[in-house]
Order: sequence, then C-alpha cells, then structure tokens
Amino acid sequence: MLEDAGFYSLAHILEFESDLECSLLLAANFYYKQATLMLRNIIEEVFLPIHYCDNIPDFDAWKANNFHTPSLRGSNGLIQRLLKKNIIHSPLATRVDNLYRDLNAYVHGSENTLIHHNIHLGEKHGVEFDLDKFTAWCKLLCECADICIRLLKINYDQWSIIRSSKFETLAKVGRTLCHTCHNEDTFEKWQLPSKYCFEWDKNDIEGSIITHVEGLSFYRYKCLQCGNYTTVNANETSLDYVICFSTDDLPSGSTVLSPDTVHLIRGTQDPYCEWYAVQPEGKDIITPLLVQL
Repeated sequence: MLEDAGFYSLAHILEFESDLECSLLLAANFYYKQATLMLRNIIEEVFLPIHYCDNIPDFDAWKANNFHTPSLRGSNGLIQRLLKKNIIHSPLATRVDNLYRDLNAYVHGSENTLIHHNIHLGEKHGVEFDLDKFTAWCKLLCECADICIRLLKINYDQWSIIRSSKFETLAKVGRTLCHTCHNEDTFEKWQLPSKYCFEWDKNDIEGSIITHVEGLSFYRYKCLQCGNYTTVNANETSLDYVICFSTDDLPSGSTVLSPDTVHLIRGTQDPYCEWYAVQPEGKDIITPLLVQL
C-alpha cells in the first residue's frame, strides 16, 4: 500500500504498523494485557480511514486536531453508519463489532485480563510466561489481522476511485493531488520537456533502437504543505514506461542511449496517473532535465 500510494491516510497506516510491532514486542516480554491493548488501537487505525474517506470534512477536522472520534459500536456508531451505506457488509461489520467488544475488556480492566488476576483468591501472578494468556492474545491477533486485511482492501478501493477521478480532472488543467496530505492547491511545478522523452522502436525486433515520443511531456510537482513529489503525464498516453535522458551532448539523430537514463514507469492504467522514476542508485538524473514553471 505504501509503494502504490494506496493509503488514504499515511499517518494511520504507519501507526498501524508501529502498533503491530509494539504488540509483538510486548507479548514477547509477557505483557499480554498491554499487547492486547495495542490490537484495539490497530482496529481503530485501520477502520477510521474508511470513515474519513467517506466524510472528508471529518478527516480535515482530524488533521487540525479538532475532531472527536465517535464510538465504533452502538446503534449510531461508525460501524452501523458504514453498514447502512453499504461501504462494509454485514458479516464483516459483525466481526469488527465483536472483536472490538472483546478488546474493550482489556482497556477497561476486566479482572481476568489483568497480569495480577485472581489475587483475591490467593493466587500470585507476575510478568511471566502464561500459556493461557499467550494463547488468548494469539487468537485475538489472528482475528485482528484477518479483519484488518479486509478493511484495508475496502479503504484501498475507496481511495483508488477518488484518486483516479481527481487525478484526471486536475491533470487536465495542469494541477495535481498530493497523496500524502491531499493538498490540491499549493505546489512548486516543473516540466520535463518532450525532447527528453523516448520509447523503444516498435519496429525494432532486437529492442536496441529508441525513438522520440512526440507530444508527450511530464509535470513534476512538489507539495508545499508536506514536501512530497509527484510526477504526472501532461498528455494522455498508452505507454507503460518512457525512457528519459539528455540529448544535448549527443550527435543529431543518435539512437545510442546515454548511460545517464531515467525510466518513468506508470503507476496505474488511468489516462492520467502518477509515474515513478527509476534511476541508477545514488544518482538524480531527472532533476537537471526539468524546467521550472
């Protein structure tokens, strides 16, 4: 999801990863209650972007630290809201509700979830290996992982539809959308001129000849809110990748590739999409080819 910019909220997907690592670390050190507490955080971090994707003002309020998260469970909770809109289906909604209920017991200190449980019966427990508690954590972890995979897929599809529509609409007027912070307005902008864009000659069976791509150029944007860079094709194209390099020092009509080349690889099959630059390690070849607008 990170490589494909398939996340709606970068913060939530990274926090989910950190909390999962934290849960594993705590369980490995016999802190089973605390390890299970992290699983409830994980459910929230994966579930909330589905709501934010459907309710952008709430996401904007969350980014401004001005949003009170509603309850997930209950007749007016987020689970039921998304179920009524058919964003999630009933069996999955029931699983999320049940798991969140079970995890709440650890948050609210149910007696049997404590490290020092049954002390009123004269039992003594501490931070130590406990097969029953370890097994309980394992079962909850597996259920959490399975549910989260399904929730992530829902959010991925939500964002993919929004991103595709916005990307094309904005690209046609020379603008773009930042995947990281969703900024649409404030960017620095450069152009990669068409004279640096080439493709393999379709008539060359050996694949050693390149030809200039007429009328194709790219825009590169730097988001002034978060610093993220985005490269977008300025014209529609069916090409999956484009070879870019400077022809300034080559003889006229030369078909020899410069050793300093960049391959731009398209991210999706949408008419306008993000392109990824593949360059030799440790080199930035594409920047000298750009013209600031």
